[in-house]
Amino acid sequence: MITIRRLKLSNHAILISIAGFCLGLAAYTPSIAAWFSAEELTGIFIVRHDPFNLWSGRGGPGFFRPVIPMILWVWHYLFGLEPRPYHLLNLTVHLLNTCLVYSVARGWTRLLPESHRLRSSTAAGAAALLFWVWPSHSEPVSWIPALTDVAAAVWALSSIAAYLRYRNGGSWGWALGAVLLYIGGLCTKESVITLPAAIFAYEIMRALLLRKWRARDFLFPMAFAVVFFNYFLFSRGVTGAFLGGYGTGVHSDFSWTRMRYTLTPNLANAFLPLPGLNANQTNLLMLFFALVCATAIFWRSSRNFRKAAGNQSESATVEVQAFRYAILPIMAMAVAAVLIFLPGLNLVIGHITDGQRFSYLASALAVISVAYTAAYALPSGRWFLAIVGLLAIACAGLLATYNTNWYNAGKIARKGVRGMKDLPPARKLYVLTTTGSYHGAFVLPHSLDLISQMMLKTPREGQIIMAGTVRNWTPQTDVRVNQTHRDGAIGYLVRLENEKPDAGPAPRLEPLSGPSDVLAAIKLEGETLYVQPRDFDPTLDKVVWLDGGTWEQL
Repeated sequence: MITIRRLKLSNHAILISIAGFCLGLAAYTPSIAAWFSAEELTGIFIVRHDPFNLWSGRGGPGFFRPVIPMILWVWHYLFGLEPRPYHLLNLTVHLLNTCLVYSVARGWTRLLPESHRLRSSTAAGAAALLFWVWPSHSEPVSWIPALTDVAAAVWALSSIAAYLRYRNGGSWGWALGAVLLYIGGLCTKESVITLPAAIFAYEIMRALLLRKWRARDFLFPMAFAVVFFNYFLFSRGVTGAFLGGYGTGVHSDFSWTRMRYTLTPNLANAFLPLPGLNANQTNLLMLFFALVCATAIFWRSSRNFRKAAGNQSESATVEVQAFRYAILPIMAMAVAAVLIFLPGLNLVIGHITDGQRFSYLASALAVISVAYTAAYALPSGRWFLAIVGLLAIACAGLLATYNTNWYNAGKIARKGVRGMKDLPPARKLYVLTTTGSYHGAFVLPHSLDLISQMMLKTPREGQIIMAGTVRNWTPQTDVRVNQTHRDGAIGYLVRLENEKPDAGPAPRLEPLSGPSDVLAAIKLEGETLYVQPRDFDPTLDKVVWLDGGTWEQL
């Protein structure tokens, strides 16, 4: 029997849980109060009459996510265009995932000796607390369309928890339920497709710990694999492509040219989400973080070995066993986090909050590995609780900052949508720029025609033509527009002025579309956007742009 002092919660565990809940709730308060962004309104517009108009696989390669449109359709029927119930739904599902993280953390180490640190409820509780306030959860919880990631995580984590219940003495019905939950996750978002990798990682860890391999132990993991391969055939039939989502060209591109911009930043959102770092800085920090964790584990082990040295050979053997019982679950959980994240590994992220949703599910397993490492490496339960408490407070503060960006983005979007009613009538309304995002939180990058139909009592008549957007807009940024003539045709030059140093990347202009029947030319020349309308009639057509949330007309 391994005799390592087990970490224990104090008699005030309920108060600690309530305090942790309130800490996360305070961090999410700004996003709960936020208004809609353009994508949020567009998604609701598409499903309000027919939930199968969105993410049903219609129209060729794309998404098959029928669960989410049904939820949005019900929510629109119940709450209309009140944003808070939608945000509260995301937060409630995130809270459910927090409880599932606790369950997975407990079940993953249930085969360890009862006195082992990693089997304690304290380690699992720390993982749940960190997941609840993890900074990279701002986008998936605050942005309504990211309900796909949050809800898919419910299926995935429930599937892992059910399988662990089966492996820890439950009936085979738990394993069958785990497979069915996996299917539910695939119908919510295709990114959970690599969940079987986490199951196989657990089985390999279990076999190494128990030092015995049995073919029947891999029976239900093979059932996951069967679903995995059949999903490719199903996706081919529904969406027209073996890989839906953003397309095979994106999801199958693991070239170094792409990966060097996506690998470490995306993994950092799961394991170590810190803002304001470039790719090289993130790479170095991730390497340093991994070395610190490894050093802490081996230092703790060597310290225990020295204490058990001498004539206490049996005690030394116990410490060797304790180390093996710690290192294998930690490594298996970290590897499972990386494997389950493979579908989002090569997706390019933007700034701070833009792209955090890709690492949401992986972060559930990543924080468990972090909590396990701290539980084993720190010298005592008091040290562990103190370090986790301080880390949770720091994470909540950073999370609140990100969520404030969503609140401010909502204010800008609301002002811009309300201002649409004052725009001049026109046959064609050329929108030279919109405010695409505020510090990475989405505002109004596109779909103003749908928003007009949905939000205005008298929807606009005529065609709305979107030309460009301002990414990472800040209040210190002014959008300037000048008319120009090239080869006898009227064009417009858009540039940003009066920029001041900012903690994040500088605002930038981006074209929204290429030449078409309404735009003879649209291109970025250095830091200036050039837009040339086709068949422009000043008496019938108008040119406007959005500076922050304020509409301007030339």
